[in-house]
Amino acid sequence: MRNSKNSLTDLIKYVAAVLVIYSHSYNLSQNSQDILSVYSNNAITFGGIGVSILFAFSGYYIANSLRKKGSNHYIYNRLKRMIPSLFLVVILSTFVLGPLITTNSIIDYLTNKSTYLYLLNIVFVPIHNLPGVFLGNIFNSTVNGSLWTMGVQFGCYIFLLFACKIKFLSDKKKIYYILLSGLFVGTVFLCSKILGMEILKMAIRPVLVFCVGALLNMIEYNKNNKLLYFSIFLTLACFIINNKYLINFSVVVLLPFILIWLISNCSIRVNRKVLSCVILSSYELYLVGFPIQQLICYLFGGSMNIFTNFVISLPISIVMAIMVKKISDSVTKRIFVKESKI
Repeated sequence: MRNSKNSLTDLIKYVAAVLVIYSHSYNLSQNSQDILSVYSNNAITFGGIGVSILFAFSGYYIANSLRKKGSNHYIYNRLKRMIPSLFLVVILSTFVLGPLITTNSIIDYLTNKSTYLYLLNIVFVPIHNLPGVFLGNIFNSTVNGSLWTMGVQFGCYIFLLFACKIKFLSDKKKIYYILLSGLFVGTVFLCSKILGMEILKMAIRPVLVFCVGALLNMIEYNKNNKLLYFSIFLTLACFIINNKYLINFSVVVLLPFILIWLISNCSIRVNRKVLSCVILSSYELYLVGFPIQQLICYLFGGSMNIFTNFVISLPISIVMAIMVKKISDSVTKRIFVKESKI
């Protein structure tokens, strides 16, 4: 049985992954914006909120691990969690999904260098297309648009390791950590401007949220309900005012605080094995959702009703995520000898 803190975290992360799938339904089915994006004038989407939740928890728990256990085997443990499921999803996309629906001949598909370039996703290099796959879909031929965050996430891990090595992950050095985080985010911003890379522009908010999540691990939380209520009120006010800067402030600063306060002061226990198995596969759900949604859209002729895509894709994604997690966990136990927990 998971402890109450981890169970609540797992449940919220799972909801975040579902939000990403919901948001993608708009893009992939009709090449349109989700309702939150329309309301906020492109300031934020439900998918953006989902990704922010995942990065906030990632920063919080990874910082917690480094502060308590140190940096021994840190990169090894991060890769051990990320790579097996990512590897399986990329391989299935390349050698099962691709050959089944490509408009190219099988020979052309398997001899095309673009097919094998797609495998670079396993090492966090975002390659979006496979030869002849999803060419008729209304959004574009992107096979798995969610994978762009993998490299961003690993970059955040490296940053936090550096902060640990120079001993900035301590209660007494929070100000130095904040300055270092500012330098990190500023570097990402400048690189996005100089290189003109859209992926770096998209990375700024997740990186900020990750850094805030890690910072919140250095702060002791008291059960002050008034502070929580004020944060929720302020978040709602930011969205009601509907200013993009206030909305981004609420997502980057207030949302992580609310989440961390909840898991620090509230409890939930998950006893049922089936439910526990489901919510523990939020990472895998995030990985498989996009290609499954693209496949459903492809089967409906390239475009379809947004709600229909979501309703059909979600249960299939849930089942697929559980299968991927079970297989990757089994492979991890066989291949990786060292065991560590966050």
